[in-house]
Amino acid sequence: MGELQQQPSVRTIRRRIVLTFLLFSSGIFLTFAAYSSLVYLQSSINIEGGVGAASITATYVTAAIFGITFTPVLMRVFGAKISVIISQITYLFFVLVNIHPEAYLLIPAGAIAGIGEATMWPSMMLFCSHYGKCFARYGSKDTRFYVVEFIGYFYFIFHTNQLTGNLVSYAIFYAGKKIEVTYNATASPYGSSVAVWDNGKPTRDLTVCGANDCQDPNVTQQNIDQYEPATEATLYTMIGVMGGMILCAIAINTLFIKNIDTSLEVEDDQNPNKQTPGSPNNAKEAFYLGLDTMKKTLLHLINPRQLLITPFALYSGLLMSYGFGELTRAFGSCMLGVDQVGLCMAGYSAADAIMSFVTGKVSSRYGRNAMLIIGLMLDITNYMIALFWIPTASSLWVVYVLFAIVGGVDGVWQPLVNEMHASYFPATQDIAFTVWNLWTLVGIAIQFGWSTSVCVRDKIYIQMGLLAFSIGAYYFGEYYYKEEAKEVDESEQEKTEYCFSITAL
Repeated sequence: MGELQQQPSVRTIRRRIVLTFLLFSSGIFLTFAAYSSLVYLQSSINIEGGVGAASITATYVTAAIFGITFTPVLMRVFGAKISVIISQITYLFFVLVNIHPEAYLLIPAGAIAGIGEATMWPSMMLFCSHYGKCFARYGSKDTRFYVVEFIGYFYFIFHTNQLTGNLVSYAIFYAGKKIEVTYNATASPYGSSVAVWDNGKPTRDLTVCGANDCQDPNVTQQNIDQYEPATEATLYTMIGVMGGMILCAIAINTLFIKNIDTSLEVEDDQNPNKQTPGSPNNAKEAFYLGLDTMKKTLLHLINPRQLLITPFALYSGLLMSYGFGELTRAFGSCMLGVDQVGLCMAGYSAADAIMSFVTGKVSSRYGRNAMLIIGLMLDITNYMIALFWIPTASSLWVVYVLFAIVGGVDGVWQPLVNEMHASYFPATQDIAFTVWNLWTLVGIAIQFGWSTSVCVRDKIYIQMGLLAFSIGAYYFGEYYYKEEAKEVDESEQEKTEYCFSITAL
């Protein structure tokens, strides 16, 4: 009888799960508030010779290669917790190398950070799915509703850190910078101003901005010339603060977060052959586990159900890098100036965080399709503004609105695409999230790869076509696999002992 009285109540268990999730998310918040804000600044603080941009290219190329070959093995051998800590260490190394940003150091550091990028995202999604499944054991709704809710909460916290980082970068690097720019109302074929000089002050040529941006070398150089690098003292202070934040995040994950079963499979407690993370006892076992995992990953790539949501994962990567690359350059920098990009991205991140939260709440109550329709409407609005708005000196406030809309769209697609992979492949989520991350990285790489060779207008039309195809493929899959999805919802369970992940509680 005394043992029964010591069992925690359902309310206490749910509170512990939420508290554990928040503690894990706080470590992610600190990590990416530091790392992401520095990544966004690479094309500015390390502009000479394009070293900063080259380092980011190395990051995503490495991430795509490592993600499909070694990430699943790493996660199954060491588990999600160790994988997250390894990723944080690679980010810390990249941050510290910026103290001496020479090409022979920064580009390899970017490649090392790519290993972290390939491993961190699938591991984070495993944790989110894990907490959602644990919570579902003590809730009244299907598991997938709680999973998408926790993913939405996670992205809210994640994009809040981006808001913080971008505001810091704006305040430190650009807020004190004053550039007097005028806009000449000389007529042009596009109905906006053209570049001339007015009393020695440069004017912006809005006709080559936005959807008309085709990477004209003269315009690009004009934007570069506006930038004034930060002092060494300011840069070192920034790097020191960022490094300290990542160290705190590593400490949180090391001390307070318990490892989880990366397969998240239902296992029989009586099974003597049951494996847990880190279970290979020697190099031979690890080798065969690696081969088996790689085989499963390659087979998953051609899984029919995965193929139906792969376009969405690819589109999510294209849209994400469109916001970080094309939107910041063609709309933010070209129309407002480099000094305003940090503020624009802060608005982007705020909208992203809010919509991630809304997506989690609405989808958990009304299902995935409600937010999918809202995301589609926002995305169409985004592209219509980008294609048909004619910028003038008096209407440049629209740029800030456009950043907010694109951020909001990203806050819909990212949680939904993650939840699709979680609910479609409950028994192999580590591999599913790895494949999701791979296609997202491929989308990012494509966007950066064609950045200087394709006009923004053409990119928008391509993205609209891919979005339409993604929606069609998704709904076909929902209809074709609806019975299978129902069976998964009814049968999915998870062992109780994995639901308590704070050693101190």
